[in-house]
Amino acid sequence: MMKLEFPMVLRALLPVCLLISLGAPAAGQESRKGEVMAMAGAGAYSDGVFADFGGGAAYRLSRRLALVGEFHRIGAKKDETVLGVLVQAKSWEGDLLGGAHILFPVGSGKVEPYISVGSGLCHSRSEATASVRGRRVEVQESETTPALFVGGGIRVFGSARWGIRPEVKVMGGGGGLRLLATVGFFYRFK
Repeated sequence: MMKLEFPMVLRALLPVCLLISLGAPAAGQESRKGEVMAMAGAGAYSDGVFADFGGGAAYRLSRRLALVGEFHRIGAKKDETVLGVLVQAKSWEGDLLGGAHILFPVGSGKVEPYISVGSGLCHSRSEATASVRGRRVEVQESETTPALFVGGGIRVFGSARWGIRPEVKVMGGGGGLRLLATVGFFYRFK
């Protein structure tokens, strides 16, 4: 497992992005708005790619900054042979994340790229079963660890209130570094 290290570039980039996003409001700045989202995708770990489902909420503070809270549930089931013994393993991970989207509205406002940064908690639970010399052996493990993430995505509006939101994040914590790619739908309140 890799230990999580917060990259030096991200330490320098985060304060700069926040200062830019909190700067003077642009002409025609939107009013504050809430948003809810549902998403599905995949989490890529060192031992495979697994399905991810989640949801969350966001609140836009300004034209260029939104606070975001979201959860993900990633499940895995895997059978493999280790030293001639069949091991059946299953696990799941639940991520509870909070952060910010630094927004870059483009032209007519139908497309909105963003950078995503934040932190949260990862809770994982794993269990494995094997039969060795006629005896069934079971192992269970669970842990909760802090996590950091950085990524980006784009909101593509289908109307003034809803759209799709593909996003990619690199997360560290729990089982090391991993890639989380999702596509979601969002609904924005007026």
